[in-house]
Amino acid sequence: MHEQQKRSVEPAVSDALKKLSDFNYFAAIESLQSGKTASALSHLSLAIAANPGNLAATYEKAKLLYSSDKGQIQESIKLLSRLITLLGQNPDSAATGFKTLFSDRAMAKSALGDKQGAIKDLEHHLSLHPDDSNAREFLKFLRSR
Repeated sequence: MHEQQKRSVEPAVSDALKKLSDFNYFAAIESLQSGKTASALSHLSLAIAANPGNLAATYEKAKLLYSSDKGQIQESIKLLSRLITLLGQNPDSAATGFKTLFSDRAMAKSALGDKQGAIKDLEHHLSLHPDDSNAREFLKFLRSR
């Protein structure tokens, strides 16, 4: 394939992958609303594979993995950490809907016994959201243990 032909095909492939990702993301949301978590997880994985930049799919998968069993919490932390890296230390400024990334990761870390990591994430979350009384109470609870 000539270089010019290749350049004209790449945007079409990229667009098709984004559409496939969006389709799977919305199918996952529909599955979640129907209580089909295994199907939702499968669709979210496909959405991320088609478009690793699909932040909403990554966040939904992280939340879904966290709410499953202990074997999935570590994967949830990896996905949340990836989102934090992509969005920066203040996810609110980069995108809406990611206000609780640090507190979500703190809860997952706490569930795995990483008390210090959870405290650090909660402190950062509270530096961004000082009025979050739930996070403040959770931080107080962790410090008392």
